[in-house]
Amino acid sequence: RSRPAPAPPRAMAALRRPRALAGLLAAAVAAWCGAAAFNAVAGGALFRGLRGAARPVGVARQAEQATVPGDVKKGLRITVEDEPVEILEYMSKKVGKGVAVTKCKVRNLMTGATVEKTLGSGKKYPIVNTKEAEATFTFFDTDSMMYNFMDSDTFETLELEKAALGDKADFLLEGVACKVETYKGKAINFSFLDDLTVKIANVLDKGRADGSAQIELENGVRMLGPSYFKAGDEVIINKHTLKITKRV
Repeated sequence: RSRPAPAPPRAMAALRRPRALAGLLAAAVAAWCGAAAFNAVAGGALFRGLRGAARPVGVARQAEQATVPGDVKKGLRITVEDEPVEILEYMSKKVGKGVAVTKCKVRNLMTGATVEKTLGSGKKYPIVNTKEAEATFTFFDTDSMMYNFMDSDTFETLELEKAALGDKADFLLEGVACKVETYKGKAINFSFLDDLTVKIANVLDKGRADGSAQIELENGVRMLGPSYFKAGDEVIINKHTLKITKRV
């Protein structure tokens, strides 16, 4: 039997070329997939490493800032002219050629003094960050005119100026649990941990048309309350509003 004549060399090369191209394509795809997987893993690890990297020694964290007028609001605490202040009132207005200014009434957190400040539009001011510590009120020093609290953790004495307390000072009794707020190690404010129980000393002016009466508490503070209250009753004073909420 006769054998078929062998294919010409050019024909054999043409037959082998598609297989070779397919092999090259498969190898390229595999290489691309491997590189992509490596980059994803390495890149993710690198990102996590950068994100979790420790801050270099000596590099301070940038202070959070408030921009005028967008961030200005009542109660905002910022540093103005190196003094920590709390905004009590504010009003923004334009003056000449559309330039806006914000006038504020602020309270100095260190001294309790209330002053007027003008903040320029677009300016940024560092936000004041404070710390809080649980403490108990111990006594009022008549010589220094300072209210003394004892830190419940460190047993250190924290002193507060009278001007920083406001009406809350009237309800401070020895041993009352509080939270004292500090700024750079100095006490600047406090709040009561719980509502207060106070005894009524006297009930005055019961003939009011609205049915209320003038209530005098044992600490000398007077406020309106129901006329059916009587001397000797104990009432609950709200720790935030310092108003009578109910009778015990």
